Amino acid sequence: MRPRTLFIALLVALAWVSGPGAALRASARSAGFSSEQPAGTPYKHQSNWEPAVATDPGHPDLVYQLITGINAHQCAPGCPGTSVLFRSSADGGTTWGPEQFVCGLACKGVGWQFDPQIKVATDTNSACGCGTIYVAFLDTFDPGVVLFKSRDGGGSWQGPITMNGALSYMDKPVLVISPTGKDVYVVFNGKLASYVVASHSFGDPGTFLPPAQVNGGDDLWWYPDGGGVRPGRDRVFQRERRDRLAAEHRAPRWTGSGRRV
Repeated sequence: MRPRTLFIALLVALAWVSGPGAALRASARSAGFSSEQPAGTPYKHQSNWEPAVATDPGHPDLVYQLITGINAHQCAPGCPGTSVLFRSSADGGTTWGPEQFVCGLACKGVGWQFDPQIKVATDTNSACGCGTIYVAFLDTFDPGVVLFKSRDGGGSWQGPITMNGALSYMDKPVLVISPTGKDVYVVFNGKLASYVVASHSFGDPGTFLPPAQVNGGDDLWWYPDGGGVRPGRDRVFQRERRDRLAAEHRAPRWTGSGRRV
């Protein structure tokens, strides 16, 4: 009888231990992720890199995606052979509209585009009832990072808006906006320096203050990998050094005259 008693006790113990966890796991499985849905390659020999995704804060079912389309160019010759493409979903990502060039013909003469970033503001545009979409990406190293914005859900784009100032090299941008989109910040690598630029009274088409270096002269390459705007409009960016040491930096404040404080 002892083995049977032990066996029953063991079953009870296993049921007690695994019961809640099993329910949680079953719930997690049911919540899970849906199957993959390829972005598609409508252009010959196209491959898709560097996906970036954002949702509309006021309409969670509105999902926007950017990809870097290798060998996706709107015209030949002259348009970027590697181009940033945009597509949208109105049902939470279940189905997607066609891929569209953010800047194809308008960027004729540009060799390539990489490093897409996308954010959506909390404002509401009458054309779509949706928030303004902000997009930044690399338009070759010079002029470097450019900004576009759309007030109609990605149907049309305003830009490119440059921000390189006197610089002739920009790489690895990180785009950060305040919730309403009133303030726009971009931090990027400038070889042995890390820079941040800020919009000032951002309007149509918008202008940026000159790039401000945020790291010291340490002869190391710094790359940004994140950022945010805290309440009170403090800007915090995270950077990563080439030797793998990470650091946080609060971006300098700007006065109404454009001076740092």
